[in-house]
Amino acid sequence: MIKVAIAHEVSHPHYGQVLLHEAMQNQGKHFKLTGWINPITRVIAVVERGMKEGVFRPVDPFLAVIHIMGICTFYHNAQANMRNVQPDYEWFTPEAIERFTESAIAMVLAGLKA
Repeated sequence: MIKVAIAHEVSHPHYGQVLLHEAMQNQGKHFKLTGWINPITRVIAVVERGMKEGVFRPVDPFLAVIHIMGICTFYHNAQANMRNVQPDYEWFTPEAIERFTESAIAMVLAGLKA
């Protein structure tokens, strides 16, 4: 799920920025047209199932998914600003994306595991 989300960000580098602008300018009134409600609902169900099976600790599934989405998207949406912190960092090499993906998975699992 996280690998897929990050791969989507890599292959659609401006999509997240467009969604953020839409949310800011239109208060999200066009969000339903993006098709993201179904995948978000499915990930909420994964978190709920993980809690029910004792794999994940008790959390608010909706908030957990918001956190997961932030982890998966902030890297791409904020890299122009974050370059000021790490100007020599190679953001989009295959190796950098792999490191980011593995780090994101570890962070999410550390937050959810029972």
